[in-house]
Amino acid sequence: MGRFEITTVGHVIASQEAVKARLLERARPDDHDSGIDQRFKEYEQDTVPILDYLTKAGVKIKEVNGE
Repeated sequence: MGRFEITTVGHVIASQEAVKARLLERARPDDHDSGIDQRFKEYEQDTVPILDYLTKAGVKIKEVNGE
């Protein structure tokens, strides 16, 4: 398998309020306040450091308005 270089990553930006409202409208069993709050924590713990790492490595982060 060949190697590839990541040059750009898409990152959808939306407020927690907007995201929470959308998730609660889906009415899935795991879309409740505590579950959604846990996903926000996981985003901060897991995704933000990856975005920081990629930025420092020279990868362009293309932010898209998700509101």
